Amino acid sequence: AYNAAKHGVAGFTKTVALEVATTGVTVNAICPGYVLTDLVKNQIEDTARIRGMPREEVISKVLLADQPTKRFVETTEVANLVLHLCGPHSGSIT
Repeated sequence: AYNAAKHGVAGFTKTVALEVATTGVTVNAICPGYVLTDLVKNQIEDTARIRGMPREEVISKVLLADQPTKRFVETTEVANLVLHLCGPHSGSIT
């Protein structure tokens, strides 16, 4: 269900972006990998306990296994991207 929902959001974003492209409104979806939040930190500990794995193994072999950069996204990275997309220099980024 998660993958279907994520693809639905991406498709909806593209459709709306195309529909309003000539109005000066930009439409973007930010879809990072795992963002290092308190929720994810708790998930690491819970997964380690449930699977009987060391914390670092949960991070590298479970959570970041499919993450191309092999690292967590920091919340400030997402926030900075949002600020950039809302700023005056991204009028053609949609």
